[in-house]
Amino acid sequence: MSDIYFVLRALKRRWLLSQELELYLENLERGYKGESRFAVDILDGLTCAHVLLRDLRLPMDNNHFQLDAVLLSGKQMIIFEVKNWSGSFVYQDGQFMSRRSAKPYKNPTEQLGRCVSNMQYLLRKWGYDFEVIGRVVFINPSFYLYGAPLDQPFLFAPELADWVKGLNRFDGWVNERHRSLAALLVSKDCPAKVDFEILPEFTFNGLKKGLDCCTCGSFTTKVVGQRVRCLDCGAVERTEEAIVRMAEELAQLFPKTKITSRLVGEYCGGRLSRQRINRSLSGKYEGRGRTRGRHFQIGIK
Repeated sequence: MSDIYFVLRALKRRWLLSQELELYLENLERGYKGESRFAVDILDGLTCAHVLLRDLRLPMDNNHFQLDAVLLSGKQMIIFEVKNWSGSFVYQDGQFMSRRSAKPYKNPTEQLGRCVSNMQYLLRKWGYDFEVIGRVVFINPSFYLYGAPLDQPFLFAPELADWVKGLNRFDGWVNERHRSLAALLVSKDCPAKVDFEILPEFTFNGLKKGLDCCTCGSFTTKVVGQRVRCLDCGAVERTEEAIVRMAEELAQLFPKTKITSRLVGEYCGGRLSRQRINRSLSGKYEGRGRTRGRHFQIGIK
């Protein structure tokens, strides 16, 4: 998922978003949840040898193309375009039409086709001979498509479990070629930069401070020893993980700012000691400088 999603989510909790940005965030959230659900469904059922990569953005002719998920097994590479659409749609003349709003939607096979074509080109360029297959996965069980053609690479939520079982019967394997290609793809990944021009103007002092829940976003949390507990939804997170999450969020919101233990402490609402924050970040990131000038090199994918 792109950095803009995490930045908007943080600003929604700590600042104020316009209605337009709220809608944009909702669409990103829907896509993120769909891709996460797909990964869980695949990983829970897949027993054949495989490599699964998610959320890649690869360079191509001074541009980029996005891959929701890529599965490597045997001689095949399967590219998945995941859609978390809900409601009833009609397939007509190669387009998707919402029955409720009559709004037309682009056929996701167009995007998938470009991804498959681009990947085939890159594999030839890099000297790999995997067969590239594409699938559009409609992951939401509440999605229904009237007139769905049988010759399209669609996978619907009720079909996914049986499709995975079929994949398990396939004599797949993973060797050094798969691992080297996976490493190459990850090395070529170019996450989209946040366009701060579309965001509201915000300042550190103006942001709401506190340690929010990792699940529901509530600021009604309590630090108990090595755990942070949400008093609203009951979610529990290790304190060290919460500190790292806060530091990474700060680095995304203020990419030009040096992330110090003091700054993270203020962001958390002063509920954690600088010593504790320093220990948590030192175990995760490289520290620069000494004493007062010490800050951390926060690496964000």
